[in-house]
Amino acid sequence: MALTFLNETPIYNPNRETLRIVGIGSSGHVLCRVAKQTLLAYEQVDDASPTQLLKIFAKHRPAFEWAARQQYLTGGQQADGSILIVLERQEARLSA
Repeated sequence: MALTFLNETPIYNPNRETLRIVGIGSSGHVLCRVAKQTLLAYEQVDDASPTQLLKIFAKHRPAFEWAARQQYLTGGQQADGSILIVLERQEARLSA
């Protein structure tokens, strides 16, 4: 079963510097986190406020959900079962 998202409002965690959404997979809920640096890379900026990070996520949401689905399908989960989406600045420029 593929990972499904319900278009929920993401939550930014400043301590982890990640934005969190929850996917639903065959095993239940799957926490998916997008690293702040990944969000910044998509807009090619050096820093952004939490509100700006949420806007960046909204603008590129399909790409982040696709990346989470790919990691889920290929077993790319963290030890705790969550998915962490990390993208280097150069990769974001190529895909944007």
